[in-house]
Order: sequence, then C-alpha cells, then structure tokens
Amino acid sequence: MKTIIKQAINQIRQQPFFSILSILGTAVSIAFAMLVVINYDIHIGDITPENNRSKMVFSGEGYSYMKKDHSNANSGMSYRTAKMIFNNVKGASIISYQRKGTMLYCGTNKDKGESHFCKYVDPEFWQMYNFKFLAGKPFNKGDFQARANVVVINERIARKFYGSAEKSIGKTFFCDFTPMKIIGVVDNVSSFFNFAYSELWMPFDPTIKASDPLYGNITAMALCAPGVSTSELNEQLQISLKRYNATLNDYTFELKDMCPITKYQFFKGHVNTTAILFLIGLMLLVVPAINISGLVSSQMHHQMSELAIRRCYGARRWQLIMRFINENFILTFIGSILGVILSYLMLLIVKGWLLFSETSLLNYADCKISTSMILRPTIFLWVVGIAILFNFISVFIPVWMATRRNIISTLRGE
Repeated sequence: MKTIIKQAINQIRQQPFFSILSILGTAVSIAFAMLVVINYDIHIGDITPENNRSKMVFSGEGYSYMKKDHSNANSGMSYRTAKMIFNNVKGASIISYQRKGTMLYCGTNKDKGESHFCKYVDPEFWQMYNFKFLAGKPFNKGDFQARANVVVINERIARKFYGSAEKSIGKTFFCDFTPMKIIGVVDNVSSFFNFAYSELWMPFDPTIKASDPLYGNITAMALCAPGVSTSELNEQLQISLKRYNATLNDYTFELKDMCPITKYQFFKGHVNTTAILFLIGLMLLVVPAINISGLVSSQMHHQMSELAIRRCYGARRWQLIMRFINENFILTFIGSILGVILSYLMLLIVKGWLLFSETSLLNYADCKISTSMILRPTIFLWVVGIAILFNFISVFIPVWMATRRNIISTLRGE
C-alpha cells in the first residue's frame, strides 16, 4: 500500500496537469452522482418520522366518472370510498387516512395570529409515522369519533406562543377563529416529508358527507403486514377496488396513482424504474469516466516502454492492469472526497430547489435538512461503490488496450 501511495504521489508531481484534471473530473462527477443519490434517498428512504416508507402503499387522489360515457368526472376520493377499498385488505397491518393540508390563521386569541400549515389526520396516523413527542400525546379514537376540538402542534409554534412545549399543553389555541385544546407537541418535521410534515395536526370530521358519495379530498396509506411485500399489498388493493366498483351502478372509481413510495415520489404511471435509473447512472458516471479514460490513454504513451519491459520480465497483464488501477484509485479517492464535500455544499445552497416536494414548495422556511437525513450508511456505501466503479471504468479500458500491444513494437517505439 505504501508503494502504491508513493507511486501516486510521484505521478502527481510528474504530471500535475493530468492529475488535477483527473481529480476535478472525478469530483464533479461524484458530486452530481451524490446529489442524485441523496435526493433519491431523502424522498424514498426509511427516515424518521417516515421510517416505514419501504413498507407502504399510497392511494393517490383517485377519480370517478360515469360508466356509460365517462362524463361527470371528478378527481378525489371520499372517506367512505377509501374505507370501502382499504379496510377489507388482509395484507395491511395499519390503514391511515388524511385530508389535504391547508393554511390556517392561528394565534392565542381571535384578533391576532399568523398563518400556519395544518394537516387533518386520523388516530392511526400516529402509528404509521414515528413522531417524537416532546410533551403531551396524540389524539385517540375517542377524540376522532367525537370530533373533539384538539390539536397537536410542533415545537416551533409551542416555543413561539407559549415559551416551551410543556407550557403549551392544555392551552387554548385559535385556528381559523375556532378554539382548540393543545394536547401534544412534537419535534419539528422538515417539509421534505410530504406525508408526515405539518405544523399542526387535527382530527378530520369523519361524518362529513359530500354531495357525491365518491368525491372527496381523502388519501389513504397502507402499511404492509409482516411477510407481505408492497407489490402483494398493491395487488390486494387492486382486487378490493374491483370489488368496490362491482357495487357501483352508474360510476367507476379509479386509483391510477396507487403504488409504493418509489413510484409515488418519482415514477408515477407505467414507467420502467430500472431503465430510468440506468440512464441516469450512464449520464452521471459512464460518460464522464469515458472522457477521463481518454486522458489516461494519452498519458499511457509515456509509460509504454515501462509496460513492455515489465512484461519482458514476466509480469502478467492483469498484474499491470491492477497496478495502474490501484495507483489511479488514489486520485479517484481524492476526487471522491472533494466530490462529497462539493455535493453537500451544493445541497445546502440549492436544497429548496433540488429536494423540493409538494409541501416544501409551500413552506420553504421549513426546508430543514438534519444530519440524520444525509449522513446515512447507505449514502457512504453509495460513495464507495461509485468511486470504485468510476475508477475502474476510467482506467481499465486504456490500460487493457495498452497491455495488448506487441512488446517488440512498443520497445522499438512503433
């Protein structure tokens, strides 16, 4: 190892221009690859409070239309419809329903307040996601069924209006001029979490009946039971949806966006996820690696005589190839470290644009990135894997071609 490091240092001293270009090329490629990996992981990874993402199936909004001519189409799903489809599925351990969030005028009295984002959820919501309660507790089924005026708030609101989480418990908090009793305070949630994020959480009214029994603004989330995969649960839900449609006389209801987290966040519809990820990897890694391999190939001309002499003394081709791959890995390692640093700097600068979500677009001030979101073992495994792959692609091709040349012709300078 010491010999490889010494050889890499000598290479940097002898060929500073090539070394700098190689390091910078690697750094830029790794940085952009890292941004894609971090973005992908933040939106689909099992990260608290959405630590069950990989085991969940999301309904989407759904829409209904008349069977005979597809007229009278309406987007959205009612609470009644959602329960008819989701409640009878055996492959789900927890089913949670929530209404779309909205901005409410909030304050300690009716006359003075400010806008805050509120989400309307059911009691199962608190089982589905892993919130950290700093004080109090979530509302229960009794509060939900009684349509109690209770609310759970985040720490930021508690500190702003009451000084601390503990002091806010039991206090009256006006939301759109309606007095609500604060029963719980949770740790602040980043708005990058589409499903868990809010500033306030209230129970929605389960007794509301829309003029159209199919139409509403409810979305459903199903958590897989032990031993059940998301694809199996999705199939069960599709069967349940068909059974529900069989009970309808004039209308058809569809849930085209019902899918696991990966497709829900990035690849809605009939899209080949593997093909898209392959193309992204090709653009971010393979193409830059080929460009750098061109630089490596041009530098090989200065070392052709050395390669030929080593082969004359019995060195095998794979030994020579691995020697150059190991030497170049030092440059790749330096470039990878710079690339990781560059990716985190870019992430902090453009996080609101790069990691945007439906809720973060509306609540930019809450686009907080915690260390637990980006300093994850999977991220570092990706860094190591990307660095090794990038190094192998950029060096293997030119070295392999150089070692195939005729020894005699190389020594003659032909």
